[in-house]
Amino acid sequence: MNITIGYLKLFGSKESVIQAELEYYREQKEQSEQARLAVIARDIIWAYKVDDNTSEKYSPELNARIEDAYSSKVPLVSLYKIK
Repeated sequence: MNITIGYLKLFGSKESVIQAELEYYREQKEQSEQARLAVIARDIIWAYKVDDNTSEKYSPELNARIEDAYSSKVPLVSLYKIK
């Protein structure tokens, strides 16, 4: 789903409309967070050392989360939330 600026008109039962609205806002929040993280880590590349001669870059999403945590002085990044 790609959320753009605009409006959405929902039809259906009250419960269905509420559920759709909650899902819409959840998706909008997720996309906003992804965009924020992409901006944060745009120029930073985190990597880990495999051995003395080899290093591997983290995935872009994990790289962004690591940089966000580092710049916010958060001492630990949880990997289990990464999809």
